[in-house]
Amino acid sequence: MLRPVQTEKSSISVALEVAADDLFRRAFKAVHNLDVSVEVDDVCQMTLPQALKSLPELRMIAVIENASDQLGLLVFDATLLDALIEVQTVGEVLDLVRTDRPVTDIDCAMAEPLMMDVLERCDGLAKRQPELSVLSELSFDRVERDMVRLSLDLLSPVYDHLSVTIDLGPGVKTGRVSLLLPGQATSENPERHDASFNPAAVSLLAPYKIRLDAWLPPTEISIASIKELSVGDCLPIDRASLADARLTTAEGRVISEAQLGQRDGYRAVRLGAPSTASSVVPTAGDFTNDPAQSSPELLASASGDMVEASEEAHTAEAVPQDSKGDD
Repeated sequence: MLRPVQTEKSSISVALEVAADDLFRRAFKAVHNLDVSVEVDDVCQMTLPQALKSLPELRMIAVIENASDQLGLLVFDATLLDALIEVQTVGEVLDLVRTDRPVTDIDCAMAEPLMMDVLERCDGLAKRQPELSVLSELSFDRVERDMVRLSLDLLSPVYDHLSVTIDLGPGVKTGRVSLLLPGQATSENPERHDASFNPAAVSLLAPYKIRLDAWLPPTEISIASIKELSVGDCLPIDRASLADARLTTAEGRVISEAQLGQRDGYRAVRLGAPSTASSVVPTAGDFTNDPAQSSPELLASASGDMVEASEEAHTAEAVPQDSKGDD
């Protein structure tokens, strides 16, 4: 196994780096009788946005779960998936340039035996080496393609990230595997805090509650459809709108961009980057025509905080005309 010289790392990062060879080289040999070499590309702690941004564009994302019901990821890139199909169909890895095609369910099914072997080896390493307890009792949950859902399901503030390159034969193919596990913040990656708050003021005001409102961009509906609305009807909301929400104060001050989703059966929003928009909620036209507030890479800017609300519905619900509320 080749390892580039790097700066000082946490004990977990060092242990993961040393374990990479055992996890992947032996798994390829045991499952597919392939002799591969493993080179560690990166081993560090990352926030969720950083980790998701680092993933290859074409890949299989396997969601894995530990004994504490925390979720992580095991990711195979498309080149590696092609190699696994080749070795299981023609008996060898072919020296072919990859065609530009999406990853399919068949690709994922062909990769499952290797993935399950890697997870078994993770548990074995954790039993033999206490410093690798982060690898203990990992199980496969699902293959995920929806990045919005993924960003809402992964809740750890930081993740231990291991990325390796798999050389499948000299001059043949090289693929990439990423392992993302829930971690605990170290001194190099501390929990977030904001030193701009006056500690005395925070102590004085902490018990008080304030109202926050979550706003979705405007939706369009025909006049004919409005005419037919009655109590209990549901209005469909475009899926893209869920990733373009905003969190505001009751007075209309924009606090943050957000994504709308759900958590524990409740409607919830995940906070994004602090907004640089006007301090007052803009008009309907401003919501859709302000490019500065429409992040091209929402997942890369999300900070990861979840704010829960009491509403459980997934769609907007019609209410009687004489009702009054904050919505």
